[in-house]
Amino acid sequence: MRAAIAQADVVVSALSPRGGLDGALREADRLIADTAAETGEELFVVGGFSSLRRSADAPRVIDEGFDRPDEVPAEQVEALLREASQMNSILLDLEDRTDDLAWTFLSPGMGFGAHLPGEPTGAYRIGTDGLVLLDADGQTSIGGADFALAVVDLIDDPEAPHGHLAIAY
Repeated sequence: MRAAIAQADVVVSALSPRGGLDGALREADRLIADTAAETGEELFVVGGFSSLRRSADAPRVIDEGFDRPDEVPAEQVEALLREASQMNSILLDLEDRTDDLAWTFLSPGMGFGAHLPGEPTGAYRIGTDGLVLLDADGQTSIGGADFALAVVDLIDDPEAPHGHLAIAY
């Protein structure tokens, strides 16, 4: 891993705390971040909506608690909460770093994922303050193709912001 990261222009962690990484992703991303810091590479981590805040003084969405919609089985909600908690811990680890690692944690809108692919539009917005981005209808979503475009644009832009970013329409 060290050799691969040392030869990279940028490191992107788009791993999910599922399967064999459930319960192990935080440590894996910590190792990736430590290695990127040692080799001087930028690190981008694809996180989740639940790490955002609804306002500057609000708790993170994961800390607000979730109401379970009737159509979502309880066992799925538990898995989603477990994944969200693990991804949030990675953000907290990045925020606690005291070294010179250039990192960016990317949180898509709540309406995001393989079950909501959306039509590619070539458009997106980026929030730089770790806050939920809402559209004119009070919704927060992003299609996979547009999220990917935003990630690539951020990687390619040497002036792009770092820190906790929200990406949505």
